[in-house]
Amino acid sequence: MEEYYKFVFILDSKEYYCIWFSGEKDGFVTDGDKLKCFYDFDQLQTFALDNNIEVFDEGSELSINLAQKWDDQKGENVDCKYFLHYWNMMSDLSYSVKESFYGDNKNSTLNKLYDKLFWGSNLPAVTPEGKEYIPIWSKKELDELNKVVKDGLRLINSYLEIKV
Repeated sequence: MEEYYKFVFILDSKEYYCIWFSGEKDGFVTDGDKLKCFYDFDQLQTFALDNNIEVFDEGSELSINLAQKWDDQKGENVDCKYFLHYWNMMSDLSYSVKESFYGDNKNSTLNKLYDKLFWGSNLPAVTPEGKEYIPIWSKKELDELNKVVKDGLRLINSYLEIKV
């Protein structure tokens, strides 16, 4: 059974309220070939009630501006928690709009990069108390992460819009 949550994309100081679902396969509610977005949570809730969807308010958010800034600066400073979340949300978005996403390619380089982000996030459930993993990034890994970021930005630019 799917559970629905509020999800907010932040882009250029605008908030785009969406409905993210968790189930056998995670994704977003769409409107045709676009991500279904709202101006605020009240508008989202009205839609959800009209469509018999219970949306939990304790969702999450993702600032696309951070990815844009990192991409523009060809950054080496990798915030593992942010980029792991970004990667997961872009993967869910691509699934929802039936579009390919570079980060979903199955190859050893991307698998290792994803794992490094996962472990570098030092999530309490998998990180022993008092321990911390701080990854060291190769140029190849940063280049691959840049491809993931760029393709995520392509998805956002193609599928994120608010219809009135």
